[in-house]
Parts: sequence; C-alpha cells; structure tokens
Amino acid sequence: MPHPRQPFRSRMKSSKHIHGLDYARALFSAFVVIWHTHAFPAPSVWSISDAAKYRPSFTDIANYYLLLQAVPVFIAISCYLYISRGGGIDLLSRRIKRLVGLMLFWGLANLVFFESIAGISRGWAAIQASPFIFTAQGFGSIYYFFFALSVTLAVCEIVLRMKTAVVVLSLVVGMFATAAFNWSAVAGHNIDLQAFWSPFNYLSFPPAITLLIRYQDQLRKNIASFVGVMLVLCAIASAVEWGTLVHVNTDAPLVGSIGFPEYGRVSVLFESIAILSLCLAIKREAPFFIRYASRQSLSLYCLHPFVLALIGSFVQVPYLPLATLMGIVGSYVAAEILSRFVLRPSILSLDRQAASGNRLSHDPGATIPRSAPSHKL
Repeated sequence: MPHPRQPFRSRMKSSKHIHGLDYARALFSAFVVIWHTHAFPAPSVWSISDAAKYRPSFTDIANYYLLLQAVPVFIAISCYLYISRGGGIDLLSRRIKRLVGLMLFWGLANLVFFESIAGISRGWAAIQASPFIFTAQGFGSIYYFFFALSVTLAVCEIVLRMKTAVVVLSLVVGMFATAAFNWSAVAGHNIDLQAFWSPFNYLSFPPAITLLIRYQDQLRKNIASFVGVMLVLCAIASAVEWGTLVHVNTDAPLVGSIGFPEYGRVSVLFESIAILSLCLAIKREAPFFIRYASRQSLSLYCLHPFVLALIGSFVQVPYLPLATLMGIVGSYVAAEILSRFVLRPSILSLDRQAASGNRLSHDPGATIPRSAPSHKL
C-alpha cells in the first residue's frame, strides 16, 4: 500500500481510459434531465398525508435510487479520479478554480436568463443576507453541484493523507454525521444541513473512496461479492431511513426535501460505491454514442434548463418523455454550436481531441464538470 503521505503517485501517471465511466456519465447525465422534467412520475412520498408506517412505492424507488442517484455518482467519480491522481494543493487549486468558475458563469447566466435584471437584484439581496447559503445553493439553481464538489474535493485532499485507521474512523464519523443531520432536520432543527444542495451530504464519500482505492487490488478479485455487500448495506440503510426520515409536506417543508431527503442518506453512499465499483470493472470500450454522451455530460447538465425553457416557450409538448428527449438532443446541438461560435470549450468541457477519436483523458474538476486523470464531462 502507498505511504499515506504520498498516496497513489505511481498510479497517477497512468493515462488508461476507464471505459466504465463513459457508461455512467452518459446514463446518469440523462437521469438528471429526466428528473428535472419529471418525465417519470413524481415520488409518491411527496403527496403523503400521514408519515406513520409509510412504505415506499415503485415511483419512490425509481426516483430515489435511480434518477436522484445521478449527483452522488458524479461526486463519487470525481473523488475517485482526484484521489487516484494523488491529490496535492496544486491539483486541488486548479479543480476548485475551475468549479468556482463554472458555478459563477452558469449560476449568473441562470439568474439573468430566467429573471433578467430582477434576478441580479434578487441575487444581490440574497447573497448579502446569507452569503454561504446562497453560494452553496448555486445562486438558487441546479449549479449547486459545483460548490458541493469543490467542498468534497477539499475533504478528499485531507483524507487521502491520513493513515488507514484514521480514514476508517472518518468514514464512520461521516456516516453518523449524515444520519444525525437528517434526524435533526426531521425534528425541525438545522434544516439546511440536510438540504439537497448541502455539501455536507457527501462527508462520507472521501474516506469511503480512499479505502476503495487503497484496497482495490484485493477487491478486484471479488468484485461481485463486494458489490453485493454494498447493495445489501444500501438495503439495510434504506429500511432504517424509510422508517425514520419520512415526513409530511406542510406549509413549511424541509428545505429541498419534500417527504424524504434526496441526497443526505447513508444508503446513497453504499449505492454510489456499488455503481462506481461496477464501472471500474468494465473493460470493454463503449459504443460511439455512449462515448459522445459521456463527453457531453457537463454540456447536458449545464444547458438543459435553458434548452427546455426555450422549447417550452415555442412548442407545447404534451408528452413529457418526448420533451425530455428534445431537451437532451437540443442540449447536444446547442453545445456544439456554442462551443464553436460563442463560448470557450472549457465552459462546456468539450474535448476536441477526444471528439476526433484520440484517447479521452480523465480529469476530476469536471465530472459534470471535468474529472481526474482527465475524463472530461
């Protein structure tokens, strides 16, 4: 095992493409759009009138364990790629600089596009009233992801330098903290700690992925068993969560959590580790359309709110799945046009060499931004 103070340097030099991440990025970036359009029926837990002994429905399972798993999976991928490179202040500063730039650009663009000058005024008032909260919320937009990832990568930089025993301890503390934040929020205290935009939802990710990397050679020999264990732990954690965290949507619901927390759950960690492990086990190159969707995953994430709004202003699409498909395809088209004539490619994370057929790189600041060895999103 590498020395904890100089982790994984030899591995960092490898530029081997991780084909499984192409599948994850292509699939889960589409899930983000499906969630935002609600092309799949909304969770039943959103409309409950009694939280006692509630049992999750099919729509609950599909939304919370498939569609809403997208953000945690992208967080996990970025953590894996960052830690695999060995971290370092220089790498961390580059990643955070890029993520902050993405959040500022897209967050402000969102305010201006949807609210015009009034959006700037509202944003200025909000940031004066609560600078941390409004920034963590991505200026009131879906671009909170960039802030959450920045904080999580900073935690990765700390954790990857710890001895293994301390990493295990930090993992346990992180999971208990996640559970405590939720129970406190359901009780009506510290609700911001459990909100969907909170970067504290992912405190347990850095230690868990650090351990995954340190023991990946052993785990690779028993990948099916390891994934099975993660899914069993996910099921156990989910049973506890559905038994304790369901709450009725009142006139003052928990911030960002209607009925059940989106991301601040221990089960999310176990499912993310299982998905990441499966992706790392895939050796076969993805088909072209999957590789293309993977390269465009950041573009899709950033552009789809604007594209969907434009489509809705010109065409009434009664069938939500069709609107979702139009939004995805329209975002790809918009990304190609904007990157050629309007925006710097780095704003959309398009990789021209990759598009030409050269080897893709992996880079952790862009996993819905860019990610480590340099798998651009």
